[in-house]
Amino acid sequence: MHDLPYEEFDTTITFELRTTQRNIDKEEFAAGNAKWVAGHGKYRVRKIATWDFESPFRMTIRVVRIRIGDGENPQDYETIITSLDRFQFPLQKIKELYHFRWGIETSFRELKYALGLVNFHARKDKFIKQEIYAHFLMYNYCERIAMNVVIQQDAGNKWLYVVNHTMAVHICLDFFRHRSHEPPPLNVEDEIRKNILPVRDNRRDRRKIKPKDAVCFLYRVA
Repeated sequence: MHDLPYEEFDTTITFELRTTQRNIDKEEFAAGNAKWVAGHGKYRVRKIATWDFESPFRMTIRVVRIRIGDGENPQDYETIITSLDRFQFPLQKIKELYHFRWGIETSFRELKYALGLVNFHARKDKFIKQEIYAHFLMYNYCERIAMNVVIQQDAGNKWLYVVNHTMAVHICLDFFRHRSHEPPPLNVEDEIRKNILPVRDNRRDRRKIKPKDAVCFLYRVA
């Protein structure tokens, strides 16, 4: 991928995947004509994911690079690997579909930080899955309430205002924890309506590409 130019393009790449490491394979690896992947072990089952197809396996993929910034540096481009048909989904259509996924990204942001999914309390896989499902349910609960809040748009406002979803999550969680109180501790919709944000079109921020793993709660406390 590093050999491809930093500009918008739509191309097809063909390469070989091999699971063996014979001399001929090593020559192909060194020449850049093939890639090595872990295959099934001969004497024992590998713990890591393995390649289930024959070796060598010739793979053809479609690579689409779209511009999402000014185009002055590599971070202004996004590279997408897809199997979608080029005629049914041309480059411009792929660009529109990529734009639609922004809502998914913001949803994950609320799940990880506002709802605390970035830290797990459990250590076993089945209990971690249980935490994830619980956070999904709570996210839907908060979003269902926030979506019903109507923000009054004054004619003299410079910006269009929307709900601050991070604050909305905190308000909904506080209400959920104290929902048995009589009378209720707060009017949820009124509190959410007090926390709004302006929509500023064409704002940009430098992309912070830094992958992070989830942290176990027990390790974090220790």
